[in-house]
Amino acid sequence: MRYAEQQADMQGFYVLFRSGADTYTPVRWYFSHPSLPAYMPTAVGRQWDQATVGVKLEAFAIAGFEPASKCPVTIQDERAL
Repeated sequence: MRYAEQQADMQGFYVLFRSGADTYTPVRWYFSHPSLPAYMPTAVGRQWDQATVGVKLEAFAIAGFEPASKCPVTIQDERAL
């Protein structure tokens, strides 16, 4: 992430959460810039509650949801481009 920030002036974040129900690990957020959490409500156009978003992402992962399966363009299609 630091490389993207330095080379292309990009900012972003990571969110880490468990994908199984057998252990508990708290959701962790890592932002590339300290002002990013305050910017997120503007970026998504609605109320942004970091804790709620983290719990929902975790629940989808534990349930076996595959985000790529809902994308109109698959990774194979992207590679062909």
